[in-house]
Amino acid sequence: MPEVIACPKCDRKLRVPEENFGKMAQCPACQHTFVAQPPANEPLPPPLPPAVIPVEEETDAPPPRRGGWFDEARRRREQRDTGDGDLNFDDDRGYRKSHRGGTILALGILGIVFACIPILGGALGLIAASMASGDLQEMARRRMDRSGQGITQAGQVCGIIAMVLSGLITIFTCTGGFRRF
Repeated sequence: MPEVIACPKCDRKLRVPEENFGKMAQCPACQHTFVAQPPANEPLPPPLPPAVIPVEEETDAPPPRRGGWFDEARRRREQRDTGDGDLNFDDDRGYRKSHRGGTILALGILGIVFACIPILGGALGLIAASMASGDLQEMARRRMDRSGQGITQAGQVCGIIAMVLSGLITIFTCTGGFRRF
């Protein structure tokens, strides 16, 4: 059963399973690395001689991620099962929707390329800009992967440029273009 201990540096409360006492841990708030010890009201496990302290017990396990020994998937599973949000990493993994930044950027660029055909260029630009607007709102609400935010914004800008160019070309051709000069 997990025990609640405090980080020695920032005093943040952390839930630690009993089998991890005596191992290295890292606080997700301050990134301080320390040896996880059971609370003071319980007897300490017998200390190992200094020459026998294991550095890594499992050699087949992948290297630990942010949080030292703490496994991200297990943390999410425990939070889902218990509803406890004590250890809450602010990362962008685990979203239901992946970003569409590459598609949006491609549509925006194609809209600029085909701006000389006003209906096609304007339509591609409009699609890119509207898709980007919806995706950026979903990213702001953390319902979508935020790693493609820059690409999505670039696609939105390209879509807007394509719509403006298509509009200008349409106005220019409808007013007679170069015939006036």
